[in-house]
Amino acid sequence: MTVAGLSFAFNSLTNSHHFARKIGLFTDGRRDLAFDARRDWCAAHGIETIEIGAGNFSDAPHCNLARLLDSAEARADFSGALAQRGLRLSALNCSGNLLDPDPERRSASHKVFRADQGVRLALEMHPSQIVYNTRTLLRLREVCGAAVGANLDPSHLFWQRMDPLRVIGALGAAVFHVHAKDCWLDADEMALNGGLETRVSVSGTRAWEHCIPGKGHAESFWREFVAALQRVGYAGSLSIEYAGPRAEAPCCAGRAPAE
Repeated sequence: MTVAGLSFAFNSLTNSHHFARKIGLFTDGRRDLAFDARRDWCAAHGIETIEIGAGNFSDAPHCNLARLLDSAEARADFSGALAQRGLRLSALNCSGNLLDPDPERRSASHKVFRADQGVRLALEMHPSQIVYNTRTLLRLREVCGAAVGANLDPSHLFWQRMDPLRVIGALGAAVFHVHAKDCWLDADEMALNGGLETRVSVSGTRAWEHCIPGKGHAESFWREFVAALQRVGYAGSLSIEYAGPRAEAPCCAGRAPAE
C-alpha cells in the first residue's frame, strides 16, 4: 500500500464519521525542492498541511528560522505563501538530542519554550530517549503541564513492540500531532538480535526499518489507527514522514479519491 492507499483508508472512514480529512507532509522528505516548488508539489498531490524542519537534526531547507523570529513581515509572507496554495502549517519540527555529547549540537537543541504564548511541545516516544513510551511521556506531562504532549509516531511504537491503538487510548488529549510512518519488522532478526539493534540497515539485514505506511502493516491497521484517533478527539493531520530505504517520496504520495 502506498501513501495514496493510506489516504484512501483515511477518506473512506472520514466520509461517514465527519473526521477532519487532513493529509500532511514533513517537507524534509522533499528537500530536493525549493520552497515554492515544494509548496506547488504539495498542493498538486492533495497535501493539506505541512510540517517544516526548523533545525537540530534538520538543516531547515524550507525555513529560515532566524528571519521568521526577527520579522513579522517575514512571518506574514511565509504564512501567505502557504495559504496561496491552500496549505496550513501543522508543526515546526525541531527534533534534536538534548543529551548529545557534542556541546555545540547539544546547545542548539535547547530552545526557549513559551507555553504562556500558546506554544505546545509534542515529543516523539523514541527508543533510547528519556521519553520513550506511554508512561514516561505522561510522567513528563505531569511534571511540566498540559502544554507537553505527544507527536505520535507509530513506527517508533512498532519498533518497541507496543500497540499504537492502546497507546492512543491511554494518551487521549495528550496526542498533539501524528506522523504517518510505518515500521517493517524482520521476525528472524528480531528473534536473534532484538529490537535494540543499532546497526545501520544494509539490504534489510536489521531487525527493523522505518518505511512508508502499508509497507510494514496492512491497510486494516491504518483504518483502525484513524478510528482510534477519532475516538480520543484528535482533529489534526496525519503528517507523512518519509524515512528509511523503502521510502521514495516523489512516487509514493498523493490523495486517492474517496469512495
